Amino acid sequence: MIFCKNLNIIFFKTKKVGGTSFEIALSKYCDESDIVTPISPEDELTRRNLEYKGPINHLDDTRSRHLVGFGVTGDFYNHMTAAEIYQNIGHE
Repeated sequence: MIFCKNLNIIFFKTKKVGGTSFEIALSKYCDESDIVTPISPEDELTRRNLEYKGPINHLDDTRSRHLVGFGVTGDFYNHMTAAEIYQNIGHE
């Protein structure tokens, strides 16, 4: 799951649709103010080798100060449902 404020995108994926490849590509545009959830260790190695943003701000206890005031709460993880994301991010 990726929440990229720069691009005004929330990306979440279902299983077996090639979403991990898209998630790796999208993480190229993320920065310290976004949410990027972890993927498999092998895919994280690919993302790191491409020098794209890895997991960041996905746990409440490590939340970046850049997210304060955006109404973002809770933990974020790979394969979250739309309802779970909405509950933690809201409609704004």
